[in-house]
Amino acid sequence: MSYTVITCADANFFHFLPAQERNINRKHGAFPVIYDLGLTRRQVTRLQSTVSPITPPEGYNENVPGGAIRTSHKPSCILDCMERYERDVLYVDADVVMMAPLPSGCFAGSDVALTPRHPNEMRSSNPYSNGTINAGVLYFANTTAVRELLKKWDARCAQGVESDQKALSELLSDADLTGDWEDATAEGLTIRKLDARLFNDVGTNTGYLWHFKNAGRRFHKKRRWWNAVLRERFMPKRIMRQITIRQAALLKLKPNKENEHAV
Repeated sequence: MSYTVITCADANFFHFLPAQERNINRKHGAFPVIYDLGLTRRQVTRLQSTVSPITPPEGYNENVPGGAIRTSHKPSCILDCMERYERDVLYVDADVVMMAPLPSGCFAGSDVALTPRHPNEMRSSNPYSNGTINAGVLYFANTTAVRELLKKWDARCAQGVESDQKALSELLSDADLTGDWEDATAEGLTIRKLDARLFNDVGTNTGYLWHFKNAGRRFHKKRRWWNAVLRERFMPKRIMRQITIRQAALLKLKPNKENEHAV
């Protein structure tokens, strides 16, 4: 793969990391880079991945007006990874499980790839109150223009008014992230709008990437996350067959390896 997978966590989210790094290594073929937002020394020694300490912005784990968590550390971590490794970056939240390998070339030709809101999220009475995207899965090509976007995103997050998700949604608003799945343009960049049902599946049913949103704060979500981790580890062929069938039904595609959406 031509990109590095990264994730971020502090001591309160460490419990996701040992399982996630093994999961990503199995499905991606390499361990992620983990950005340390405040892990303990003992926690770091339990990890096999490269762990990069970084000083998170003040208040990164506090709420903004409206209740969303700021998570304002993401742009600086992504920028740091680009500078260190000179590669494209796929950022995933710590509560994401890679249930199947991502299709080869799924990000090709894009400067930024992200997911508009999943249909499950659209059931909310105000689904866009914290932005038009779900920032739990984000791809960035390592180019000068993209790094400039990341700097703008970082500066906007530093104002402390918006969450990272809302700030990035606003920066890329020209791409109409509530619209169809066609590539769009914003900030002079090609923005690929990935199907959230495949690449950021908060419904945890049809996607390559299952996102157990709020699993760090809700016990029933954490239990479902752990169940998915065990299924991916001990029944990988079975779960991949199931996902292939579900995707074929979802997208009305034949489940064969030649199709770009097939597992």
